[in-house]
Amino acid sequence: NTLANEYSVDGTVLIICQRINHAVALHELIHGSYLATGQDDIKVRQDIIDKMRLGTGVFIATNIWDEGVDIPALDCIILASGGKSHVRQLQRIGRGLRTSDGKKMLTVIDFYDTLNRHLRTHSDLRIETYENEGFAIEKV
Repeated sequence: NTLANEYSVDGTVLIICQRINHAVALHELIHGSYLATGQDDIKVRQDIIDKMRLGTGVFIATNIWDEGVDIPALDCIILASGGKSHVRQLQRIGRGLRTSDGKKMLTVIDFYDTLNRHLRTHSDLRIETYENEGFAIEKV
């Protein structure tokens, strides 16, 4: 909640989740956020996309927005979904790499998961992708 609110003060934040129940839980925790899942009809999803293009706020979506959504105004993407797919990771980040007026950079927040060796391996693979693409990485 703190990360999303911090980055949404002057920008647009997209939080991408793998599962609907995770997205719903985050939506309930982050006051004023917008939620889009595959269960929403196309008009609801389009209205949310239009709001993203207009201004600041926190938007939460499942993997329905992995492809085919152009939102250049994104300032921050929070990857709350994990995974190891190089292609999916770059597609998600690509949502925010497009340029727009006044935008200086995109911040991507990813989580290093140490719960078990498989999730740690997935995290290592995502870091490798960031390094191979030449992205600046700050570990906190």
